[in-house]
Order: sequence, then C-alpha cells, then structure tokens
Amino acid sequence: MKRKIAYLSVALAVVGCHKAPNGSPSATPAQGDAASSAVPVHVGYLPGRWRLAELGAMERSIVWVSHLVVMHRDSQPGRLWLRGETWAPDTLPNRSRDEAYRLAEEARSALAGDASKFGEVVRKYSDDVVTRERQGSLGGVRATRLHPAFLDALNALPPGQASEVVETPMGFHVVLLRNPPPPEQVNGARIVIAYGGTQDAATQRRSRNEAFEKAAALVREARAGRDFAELVQSHSEAADRVRHGAMGVWSTRDPSVEQPMLVEALAQLEIGEISDPIDSSTGVQILKRLPEAAAQSFAMRAIWIPRATAGDGSKPDDSYVTAKRIAQIVRSHPSAFEPYAEVHCCNEAERWAEGHGDPVMTAALENLHIGEVTAAPVLVDGQYAIVQRLTPDLVHAAEPPVAGVPAPSRIDLANVFEANPSDRLIAGLKELTPLVKALRMQKVEEDLLTSELAHLQQQLAKADTSEARVAAYNAGLIKIHRGMSASTYARAIATIETWVSSQLLKPRG
Repeated sequence: MKRKIAYLSVALAVVGCHKAPNGSPSATPAQGDAASSAVPVHVGYLPGRWRLAELGAMERSIVWVSHLVVMHRDSQPGRLWLRGETWAPDTLPNRSRDEAYRLAEEARSALAGDASKFGEVVRKYSDDVVTRERQGSLGGVRATRLHPAFLDALNALPPGQASEVVETPMGFHVVLLRNPPPPEQVNGARIVIAYGGTQDAATQRRSRNEAFEKAAALVREARAGRDFAELVQSHSEAADRVRHGAMGVWSTRDPSVEQPMLVEALAQLEIGEISDPIDSSTGVQILKRLPEAAAQSFAMRAIWIPRATAGDGSKPDDSYVTAKRIAQIVRSHPSAFEPYAEVHCCNEAERWAEGHGDPVMTAALENLHIGEVTAAPVLVDGQYAIVQRLTPDLVHAAEPPVAGVPAPSRIDLANVFEANPSDRLIAGLKELTPLVKALRMQKVEEDLLTSELAHLQQQLAKADTSEARVAAYNAGLIKIHRGMSASTYARAIATIETWVSSQLLKPRG
C-alpha cells in the first residue's frame, strides 16, 4: 500500500491559520454567531502529533476508547465513521448547541476527575443509544475511524483519564482513553436482524424497535435451549448465514475493523452464553460465544469485473457473460490469469482467517483446491470476481496492530507531496520561500534552493497525479543535494520538515 500522511488533506492548512497558546485547548471552530454563543471559540485540544503519521501507521493503530455525547438539534451523527451514511439509530433532541455544550460541561464536571464514574455519567447524560448501556464503550477502534477531535484528545491523555469537552459534527463529547484488554482469543457465531438504514437492509421496512423485539424473542428461544445454528439459518439476515453465522476467531488485541464492539462483547461472555441484543450498523445482533478453535486461513487473488446493472445477480448480464468467459479461460490456462488481472484489476494476493474475510468469498474458496480457479464468477459487493485459491503461507500476512495513537517526531516530505493537491502544495511553497534566507547559506546554495523551489512550483502546476508530484519533488531534491554541502543540505531539509510539521500541528481557522 502506498504511504500517505493520515488526514493530511484536512490537517495541512498552510494559509490563514492561527496558533493557540501552547498547551491550551483548541480545535473545532464554533458554529453560528460566536458573539451570541455560550460555546467557546475553541472546544477541544491542540492538534496532536498523530497528524504527522503515515496512513499505514494510523491503520495499524488501535485505540480502546469510551465516550459520552450530548447532541443538539443540528447534530449530524452520520458524518462520523461511528455511524454509516444511512444508519441513523439516534433521535436528535430538541436542544440548542449552547444547551448541549452546557450539558456536556455538566457531565464532565460530574466526573470530578474520577474516571471510575464514567459509566454512571454516560448512562445519565449520553445521547448515544448504541453505546449508552455499554458504559459508552466503542471497543478497540482503528485510529483511521476516529474523528480528528477524538484523536487530538486521545493523543494528550494518559490511559484511564477522561478528556475535556470536544466537539464533532455528532455533538459535544467527553472521551475516555482506556488500556488495551488482556490478550485473549474469542470465537463466536451470530444472528443479525436488519432494520431500515442498516448496511444489509436497503429495502428493509422493519423498524429499529421491531428488530429489537424480534431479537429479544430469539434470545429467549436460544437461552431456552433452541439450537443456535438452526436459529441462524431460519432468521439471520447477514451474509455470513452461509457460514452458519460464524464470526471466526478474533484477538481482543486485534478486534473487528468494522464493528469492534462485537469482539469486546464476545470476550465478556462465557463459553456457550448468549448475549443480549446488540445494536450495530449491520442490524441488531445476537452473539453466542463458542469454544476456542484453530482458525483456518484462506488466501486468494482475483480478477474483478464491475456489474453492468444493479440487481441481486439472479439474472445474467453482459458483465457476467464476460466474467464467466474469462473464468473458463483462466481455469483451463492458469498462465492467463496475470494478463487478465492487469487489464481488469487486480493481481494482488489477499489472506485472511475464517470470519475475517467476506463470507461469500470464503464459501467459494472452500470448494477449491490450492491453485484452482472458480468455474463461475462470484458476486461480491456489486462486482464479479474470478477467484484463484492460493496457499496462505505464501501470502504476506498483514502487519500486527499497535495499541495507541502514533505520535511521530518527524515527517516524510515525500508523503506530503503524494497526499496533497498541487494548489495546496504551491501555496505552501510560496510561504516557505522567504524562510530560505534564515538558513544563512552561501549565496550559490541560497540561489540554488530558491531556484529549485520556484521550479518545483512550476512542475507541480503541471502535475495531475500523485506520482507526478512525488517525481517533481524527488527531481528537485536530487539537484539540491548535489549542489549543497552535506551540512547545509541537512539544515535545509530539517528546516523544511519543521515548517511543514508546524502547519500540520497548527489549529485551522
């Protein structure tokens, strides 16, 4: 995966920014008329050093976090990755933004510096119906799925401490940074009852209350001794029904990317125990913890053909005919796989453990021998896949996760050029140019650096891809390196890195 600076397009604001006093709270700009608002201009924390991290480091980082949120009539929960675009279980209260802020401050004050009261305060104040009864727990969340205001707060907190009030589009939050749980392997199966707005229910007319009622009835049946696998086959509406609802084996230190609360909920059950209904973006879920088992690994590569028309795949279309023809060719002539993958995407190998990958793809691989190609295309997420099963041990495994928000001390400038559009980079370089004189270089070196910065702006104006931007940067860097002494080059690069870092760590506004 190409390296990028996480959230860089949001965090890097090189023009029109201001600094708050070092160490003082700052963050989301206030909404509405600041003169008449009780909400301070800055609510939250100074930008954290996570903004210097590469995207790969952010994706590997997991943070165990709980929160409470006080919403207002203009809240937009769907703008957070805590919610999907269509999943809207929350009912917005009829209170103003000012009232919400005062209530959030009241909740923070109620903690009185004692985070052990957090669950009690959550139940009293939080408007998040999904996490309120779970003491506000979001589980172990990938850093890339958390709002920048959360990350700024978490970057400044020691584990076990609650934050000041921070603001997101969802409302006003108090965030609690938790320690990672003890390492444990958990295995489970689930039943999912979808309702309107959940991911697997585009045409679902069932209401959230109706889904909870049905789930509660199924919980009673399961606890009374009804076979759980039978209930899965009869009632579950998730794609993993084809796998008997198998969730797979998960580590509490490496939870589900999409729904980390479920792994946490499984870990709180005894073997064979049935959970209460749990709300999620997929639907209302009922979990059963199963005995620990060895997780079977799967690996594959695929040729992907986008579906030409919408539908459930029950009727063939032109894209299906094309995909089936390719499947027949590469099944008979495996050497043709790579040329077709280069044209249609993608020859990259994937590896996962049971329950971690797409259940439809897992079911398709189970029927193949190593090296064999599917006889017919597999429909997954609106695309047809021609799949070849591979030996898992020959496919590079994903890097293990790291607990906590990364806080690097340096920035890789190549990532800045890769992740930002040319106009933003050009504006930044124009502001950077006057700083050259402060380096007190020899005139020939100063002229070289000034000339190359100007030439780089010209090249960026022509660059229309991230690759072209990085190429322009590298070409300029080579010329500067050749024309400067080692000590001057080191000072010049250090100054540029420091300046760019200061922009990333500067409040916007």
